[in-house]
Amino acid sequence: MKKIYLIFGSKSDLEYFTPIEGPLRKAKINYELKILSAHRNTDELLKYVKSKKEGVFICAAGYSALLPSLSAAVTDLPVIGVPISSSPVKVDALWSIVQMPKGTPVACMSFDKAGLINGFIFALKIFEEYDKVKLLKKELKIF
Repeated sequence: MKKIYLIFGSKSDLEYFTPIEGPLRKAKINYELKILSAHRNTDELLKYVKSKKEGVFICAAGYSALLPSLSAAVTDLPVIGVPISSSPVKVDALWSIVQMPKGTPVACMSFDKAGLINGFIFALKIFEEYDKVKLLKKELKIF
């Protein structure tokens, strides 16, 4: 099943997702949303990620952004990291996502809402669902 597993590290990060939720539904994008902190829900996160046998993960997190890297460490499925600019430093999540050691790849998108949109588009391209890419771009008014 071609499914996108969207994981946020915190409920407060949902503000970046809310504006794109409607267009995702209209474009019939198959996704599942979870809120699992890599720091506060480590065991639950690892169990969840390991349980998925196909699909793509989009992991959005701020501050130290352990969520994408920890997820990538325990799955062979693609992991897309979206840095959330919620910390006072703003770029620490970006650095956490892009500084992955060899053998544990995480694709890094831009920050916040734009990064989430790009993450979904990138996941659809991984699935080679180009018709859904066009439909999502239309729903999001991206030309």
